[in-house]
Amino acid sequence: AAGGMAFASQLCTAELSSAWAAYVVIVVGVILVACSVYQDDADRPLSFIAWVASISTLGCLPCTLLLIAAHVREWNQPKLQLCVVRIVMMAPVYALDCWLAVMKRGSVIADAARECYEAFVIYQFVLYLTYALGGDGPIVVLLRATEPVPHFWPLNHCLPQWQMGRQYLSVCKRGALQYVVLRLCTTALTCALALLSASGYWLGRLKAGQHLSLTPLLALLNTLSQGWAMY
Repeated sequence: AAGGMAFASQLCTAELSSAWAAYVVIVVGVILVACSVYQDDADRPLSFIAWVASISTLGCLPCTLLLIAAHVREWNQPKLQLCVVRIVMMAPVYALDCWLAVMKRGSVIADAARECYEAFVIYQFVLYLTYALGGDGPIVVLLRATEPVPHFWPLNHCLPQWQMGRQYLSVCKRGALQYVVLRLCTTALTCALALLSASGYWLGRLKAGQHLSLTPLLALLNTLSQGWAMY
């Protein structure tokens, strides 16, 4: 037990970060190659695009892990660096999701996980900017010293002028957070509809052979919410 605890503590040190990253890359590489070789049609060779996707995904992992290890080695600004690590993790999440799509093994669950993490990363970027500028207090003081920013057309006809200061900062934070909440809700609804569809039960059935699809509506809601968050 003592030897196992000592080994675990050594794995957490920054000196073994490169070896730890190499181990993860080897394991993931074996999984990628195994999944790549395995085809639904045994006579169909692996395409060039599939090989490129596999190599690119495998190359993304060590870069991400080494970057995270570098932050862990110099962990002197925890709030900022924790946001950076969470943002950097978006790269392998995207890479694995795209690799599954290229290998025609994508699923609604994998896309949902990627979309949820994407929304989470957007809010982490807002927190990163807040911490980088010194927190809410200094940002409020800085905003109060600037001129109000008018809305773009046609939003200037339907939105009130935001007061520079705490109100402006609160609007920005709520704008980013609403996308996280809405994205989680629409993703959960999409997964539920996909499971119901896979089981043969169609929600919103109009009549035999015709079904009401909520995908365009959900895509529109996500787009509007994401646009508002970026604005």
